[in-house]
Amino acid sequence: RIQGQTQMYAMQLHLRESELSALQSQINPHFLYNTLECMRSIGLYYQSPEIVTISTAMADIFRYSIKERSLVTLEREIGIIKKYLSIIDIRFDNRFEADFDLTPETLNCVVPKMTLQPIVENAFKHGISPKEEGGVVRIRVNPLREKGLLYISVCDNGVGIERARLEQLKNALAKPGERWEHIGVYNVAARLRLLDERSHLKICSHPGRGTAIRLYLPLIEPEEEDLDDDPIVDC
Repeated sequence: RIQGQTQMYAMQLHLRESELSALQSQINPHFLYNTLECMRSIGLYYQSPEIVTISTAMADIFRYSIKERSLVTLEREIGIIKKYLSIIDIRFDNRFEADFDLTPETLNCVVPKMTLQPIVENAFKHGISPKEEGGVVRIRVNPLREKGLLYISVCDNGVGIERARLEQLKNALAKPGERWEHIGVYNVAARLRLLDERSHLKICSHPGRGTAIRLYLPLIEPEEEDLDDDPIVDC
């Protein structure tokens, strides 16, 4: 009987995965691009810069997430963050700020695509958004050449995370499960583990003061001729 229940569970799981794949396959990228382009045209026709900005940024982000190679330069990842921030500015009426602290030489460092954008999105959504007065998200990048690592921190002065919830997050990050398809910090942490045994993510937070996410990645600085000189995303 136990064996039968196990087989039934496996079949149900397989069906759920098949249903998910079917739904994903129905999302036609060309249809989405054309729809966003239509929105942009309508925005131009009716002289609505907000519609133009949002539709253009969304198209660039979507194209980047599905077409760009897995490893990109930090400059491209920062460019996508700025696209996302252009949407945030409109959505929340310029109540938020983003501050970038990095040096030009770090822009050529290689990172997995969509590593920072989910972290920045979480900072705005869970940290800054609940505050009526808004807030600031700061992104700092430093190469730790003596350790061969690239250090990136994303800090906000938002509402912070309560201690019990913070402990849950830390425990989950320390013991990744088999299925980490979630977007956000879990997905980023899981992908970092695939890069290098030294790659990891740390989280620190104080209620009422804010949250800091610290990333440690392999320091990869490609030669100039190795860089792609025809970027998809216009940074």
